[in-house]
Amino acid sequence: MKEYLEDINIELDVDKGLFYSRDLDYYEEEYLKNHKYKTANFVPIGKVRQEEAWLLPTPPESLIHTFIVRNTRDELLKYTSEVQILKSREPDIIFRNKKGQIIALEIETGKGFKKHKARLIEKFTEAKAKYKKNLFIILTNSNMKRKYKSQFPNITILARTDLPGFLHTQLKKIR
Repeated sequence: MKEYLEDINIELDVDKGLFYSRDLDYYEEEYLKNHKYKTANFVPIGKVRQEEAWLLPTPPESLIHTFIVRNTRDELLKYTSEVQILKSREPDIIFRNKKGQIIALEIETGKGFKKHKARLIEKFTEAKAKYKKNLFIILTNSNMKRKYKSQFPNITILARTDLPGFLHTQLKKIR
């Protein structure tokens, strides 16, 4: 009895960093696993139910932080090609809105709020000086909204669930 090997051609861009299981077959999932991707369940922007997603981790950031950054990037790319993901002391995402203004988004899980309060104050003070009213903090946990608003009253604080409406006001859909 002869065995036939199937020729499998996988055309995934492993640098993308985010894929949904619903769009993948078994071989693509194995391919992502071999490229150090992790799988977990998250609620995508504009959805109400969790979906299994494949993420390329970006240490030291948590998987939820990485997911929100990449999911927000993918949503922004529906409106504009001018999207940058930044690291270190810069905001997580920068893009141009429909008025041509640079908008800076800082994604926060709120997990280190008490422990790193001084660092957060310094970080957001610098970012506020640079981006002024165009700096927004996006919280992955809406229960932290009150704490962030009291600590940073001059910065607009949004929950992850506020993102669809926010993006609609900032951008025009690409046809």
